Parts: sequence; structure tokens; C-alpha cells
Amino acid sequence: MDFMTKDELSKDLDNTVKLLEKIKSEIEKTHKGMNYLTLKQVSEKTGVCKRTVNDWLHHVDQPLPYYRTGKVKGIIVREDELDKFLQRFKVYPRQRVERLFEI
Repeated sequence: MDFMTKDELSKDLDNTVKLLEKIKSEIEKTHKGMNYLTLKQVSEKTGVCKRTVNDWLHHVDQPLPYYRTGKVKGIIVREDELDKFLQRFKVYPRQRVERLFEI
């Protein structure tokens, strides 16, 4: 059985750290500006229960886009896609609508 010397082990560890830093940098470039939320975070951000969030994910006409992380029930949602989805529920005060249509 061959063992690494202290210097070899140190050099190997340094190379591994450099590789991990490079991978991290690439991931950050790829997902720059993209924040991902868990279903719990979506629920907290929107003020609705997780069951409602789940209903949004499986809506027949316009579902909320989501991604599976591979874990059991591991689902994440991009924050910008959530914001876009929520625009459907935007409500304007009645008086503003009256002014727009001169009711």
C-alpha cells in the first residue's frame, strides 16, 4: 500500500481547492442574478400556505415553473419566474381603474 507524503498530500489538496473554486466561479457566472427559492421560501415570500404554492405548480393553464433538485420533494423556484407569475394577480385600486376608463 502506497501512502502520500505530507508534501504530496498538501499539493493534491491545493489542486482540489483550486478546482472547486473554479467550479464555483463557473456556477456563479451561469446563474448570476438568479435566486432560487424552496417551496417554504415561496410560501413565506407570498404569504400563502404551501398547499396553495403546490396548486400553483400544478395549475392546468398557467403553472408556476419549477425545478426538481433530485431530492425527495426537492423543488425550487426561480425568484424572477415567481415574480412574473405573481403579476397575474396584480390588482389596481378601483378609483385608478375608473380614471383609466372614465367611468
